[in-house]
Amino acid sequence: MNESVKKVFFKRKITYLVIFATLIAVYVISASATEFHLSEGLASFPKAMAWIGHNLMPDEKAMERFPKILDKLIETALLSVAVTVIAAIFAFCFSLFGSKATGFNGIVNRIVRIVAAFFRNVPDVVWAMLLGKISLPVFSLCFLRLSDCLHVHLLKP
Repeated sequence: MNESVKKVFFKRKITYLVIFATLIAVYVISASATEFHLSEGLASFPKAMAWIGHNLMPDEKAMERFPKILDKLIETALLSVAVTVIAAIFAFCFSLFGSKATGFNGIVNRIVRIVAAFFRNVPDVVWAMLLGKISLPVFSLCFLRLSDCLHVHLLKP
């Protein structure tokens, strides 16, 4: 075997060894910080599965709620289709503004192209994090407000 090929494989072995040792060190540090014991975690696994089987299995109350849940699921799917169609219509209109072939105003053309380039170049993971950080507090506040309204409504004589 060529000497340079041996060097490449040796470097690869060292890299994998360093990564593995780092992962073990991270596990040991985090396990000691959280006082986690692997043997206790593995021993509690059958108990956790029994709890899941006991508490998360559908019962008659869940079956009563199933039609409402199914209605909301269908509504969510239909709303997602409707929003996608509306987004496609807007995207088509903006693509006309951004196209050089249609000959719209040069400033509008440039602005639309800059905005499109920005949206294309931001990775999906970043969008998910940004929109998650924005939507989670908004939905939480809406849910809290709704629960307050329902609570007040239910308490009225």
